[in-house]
Amino acid sequence: MTVSPSSWPKDLEIFEQALLQSTPRVFITPSLLALNVAVYAAMVLTGTSVWENGPDLMRWVVNSGPMTIDHQQWWRLLTSTFLHIGIIHLAFNMWVLWGVGWVAERLFGNWMFLIVYILSGLGGSIANLLWNPNVMSVDASGPIFGIVGATIAFLVLSNTSALGAVIVGNLGGLVLFTVCNLFYGLSRDGIEIAGHIGGLTMGLALGALLRRPLPATGRQIGRKQIVVVMGALALLLVGVTQVG
Repeated sequence: MTVSPSSWPKDLEIFEQALLQSTPRVFITPSLLALNVAVYAAMVLTGTSVWENGPDLMRWVVNSGPMTIDHQQWWRLLTSTFLHIGIIHLAFNMWVLWGVGWVAERLFGNWMFLIVYILSGLGGSIANLLWNPNVMSVDASGPIFGIVGATIAFLVLSNTSALGAVIVGNLGGLVLFTVCNLFYGLSRDGIEIAGHIGGLTMGLALGALLRRPLPATGRQIGRKQIVVVMGALALLLVGVTQVG
């Protein structure tokens, strides 16, 4: 369906009303933002550098083959997704989470949005271990890339009439986020590009599989959502067995 730019304001207004009907309140996004900032503040208050804390990261629950795999500390796959390697890394990620999170949370519903965030983070962490298990990594960008990917897949495959306005309104920020995050990752030890790709891939898959009509007709988690989540967990389990 081709939609003229002249109709975007009206289409976008209808789209936003449908989002509000589906998920009236957004509270997971600000909670995740606060948690990420709180973890970073705790790191700084305990002596890590504000600008680049790579040398100090071993004191925190980073993702690394020797600890995650050899010592079977599998919780590091999750805890590392709330760690940032510096203030610039944190700022870019939180900027995108705040900008895209409110749309994604209303698209998927509050708790399903949280599940997409967590599964994307785990996908990124496992991708880092598969790519280079000997490198110590922080994986906070994995779930952010996942949320971006899930949102894009949902909107594109749903073929909403507001798609043009939504993409144009956010395209510049998303491109800047992607380019800066990739450049920053390539220039800093501890940020693995495989985690970005793993999170993005998981997000795209989940967004494609979890898309739904708007406004949503029910508040219950549907059978389709349960199947998709269980399938994603099974895929992550396979990835864990491969690195283990």
